[in-house]
Amino acid sequence: MRTLFAIAVAVVISLPILPCMNAQTTVPSTFFAMDINKNNNVDGITNDPWPTQVGVSFGVYRTLGSAIKWSDIDNGNGTYNWTRLDAWLSQVQSGQLVMFTAYWTPTLESGVPTDPCGHSGGLFPAGGCDLPSDVDTTDQYWKTFISELLNHVINTFGSDKISAIEVWNEPNNSSECDPPADGGNCTPARLARMTADAKTVAKAIDPNILIISPPVTENAGTGQIDNFFNELLAAGIAGDADILGFHGYSGPSASYWITLINSVYSDMATYGATNPVYDTEGSYGPDMLTNSDEDQAFLASYYLIQAGYLSQKFEGFSWYGWDFAGTNLWDFTNGVILPPGTAYVNVYQWIVGAHPVGQCFNPSGYPTSVWACNYTRSGGFQAQAVWDDSQTCSDQGTCTFRMYAPPAGTVAYRDLNGGLHSVATSNLMIGLKPIFLENQSR
Repeated sequence: MRTLFAIAVAVVISLPILPCMNAQTTVPSTFFAMDINKNNNVDGITNDPWPTQVGVSFGVYRTLGSAIKWSDIDNGNGTYNWTRLDAWLSQVQSGQLVMFTAYWTPTLESGVPTDPCGHSGGLFPAGGCDLPSDVDTTDQYWKTFISELLNHVINTFGSDKISAIEVWNEPNNSSECDPPADGGNCTPARLARMTADAKTVAKAIDPNILIISPPVTENAGTGQIDNFFNELLAAGIAGDADILGFHGYSGPSASYWITLINSVYSDMATYGATNPVYDTEGSYGPDMLTNSDEDQAFLASYYLIQAGYLSQKFEGFSWYGWDFAGTNLWDFTNGVILPPGTAYVNVYQWIVGAHPVGQCFNPSGYPTSVWACNYTRSGGFQAQAVWDDSQTCSDQGTCTFRMYAPPAGTVAYRDLNGGLHSVATSNLMIGLKPIFLENQSR
C-alpha cells in the first residue's frame, strides 16, 4: 500500500515552470471569493442573508452582479449616487476583502452612447459596453471615477475597504466590451491604457490597492484562454496590472480545467509575464449540469484543482454566485442553503489553512479520470481529496463508484455534506463527488 504522500504519479497534463512562492504556502481564506447578487433587489438588498450569516465563510466579495457598476454610481454629469454601494460595503465582514469590478461606462461618457450592447436597458444602459469617449486623449472620465470611488469609500469606511480594482469584465465578450468590428470602441490597447491609468490614480490614493487586468474567458469549448488574453499581454498590460485575471467557465472534467489554466500560464510565458493569476469568476453555468450531485462535484473539484496552483502565485477563485439563478449556493425563494452551498462550506473547511502538497494528480495505477490532491497541516496531519471524473450521478440521486485503496494511515473521510466516516478497510468507494481522507481526527 502506498504511503500517504508518495507521489509516484503520471500527471496527465504537463505543467509550466514558473517562479514559485514559499513551498509552505497554505490556502488562505481569500482563496475563496464570491459574487453576491441578492436577487437583484437593488434598492433594499435585503432579500437574502450575507453568506456568513448562515455559516458560509469566504474571504473576498467581488462586486460584479450587485448593481454597483460604474454607470450605477456615476450619472455621467458630475453627480454620484453612493447609496447602493454604501449599503453593500456595510455588509462586508471584518477580515473580508472587496474586489470592485469597475466597468460599464455611463451613457453620457461613452464613446458609442447609442450602442444597445446586447442588453434591453434597465441595469445596463446604452453605451456601457463601450469605453469612454476620451480614452484616446485624457481618459479623464475614467480617472475621475476611480478617484471619486476610492476617496468616497476611504472617507466613509476608512482605508483598505476596497482591496482590489478589477478593470472591466470579460473584454472578449462583445456584450461587455464591444469591438470596432461590431461598431464599438473596445480594443486591447485602450484597455491597457485604462489599466495603467487606474493604477496611477488608485495607488496615489491607496498604495496598497491591487489592480486586476480585464478578465478574459476561454475560447468557448476549446479549453484554451481566448486570444484576447494574448492581445492584452502584447499591449503591455502585465506591466501595470498587479494581478492577471481570467474567467474559469469551462468543461466538467479536471483535465479540461488544467488545460485551461495551463493555457493562461503558457500565454504569460510567451510575453515573460510573471504576475499572480486570479480566476475572478466561474461556475458550472445554468445549463451545464443536471442535478445537485453534479453541482457539488463540479464546485468542489474545481476549487481543489485551482488550490494546487498556489505555489505558482494563483490567488483565488470567485464563485458566481451566492444567489444567482442557475448557479446559486443559496435558494432565495425558500431561504435555504443549496447542496452546492453545502459543498462550498465543506471544501472551505477542508483546505483553508492547509498546505497543498503540489498540484492535484492522477494516482499511479488508476485510470486518468481519477484525481487526488494532497494536503498537510501542523501536528502531522495529512489528508487527500480524491474523486473519479468518469463516475456519474443520476437525477434520481443514484451515483456510481469505483474501488480505491486509501493511503496508508487513513482513519476517516469527510464528504461534501459534512459527514465524517471511519475507514477500517484497505479499500473504499470513490465517485464523482470528492471525499477528503484524513490520517487523524481534527
